[in-house]
Amino acid sequence: MSGGGRMIIANGRTTNLSRILDAEETGTLFCPESATLSARRHWIAMTARVRGRIMVDQGAAKAIMKKNASLLPRGITGVEGMFDIGDVVAVVNPEGQEIAKGVTLYNNSEIREIKGLHSNEIDGVLGYTNGNAVIHRNDMVFIERTV
Repeated sequence: MSGGGRMIIANGRTTNLSRILDAEETGTLFCPESATLSARRHWIAMTARVRGRIMVDQGAAKAIMKKNASLLPRGITGVEGMFDIGDVVAVVNPEGQEIAKGVTLYNNSEIREIKGLHSNEIDGVLGYTNGNAVIHRNDMVFIERTV
């Protein structure tokens, strides 16, 4: 539904598709959220295979969730998995919960070298830069948890 689709849950033994298509009131209709995901964000959130995990400190987790901030190297505490630039990775808070998924601008070994550093130090460590963020906010989707 976050992609804009509608869903009906109905009893498959007593309801056939033609009744639903004829707009007969049967089952429960779920309408899409008011703000649906773009095709790219839908791909990141629902379709793309997660290739690794990036662990972040509480400050980075808060900035991502509350301020829609990009993931900067300063807030990264750890990296798991083997992944390349352009792969989708999970962003994990200090409690081990996945809070976001995003397309990374650095591979796993590069992130290991720059984690904890200020963005302006990337070029000095790697000898080049792909930008100040490890995951830009435009390439990140938040994972909502319901309790």
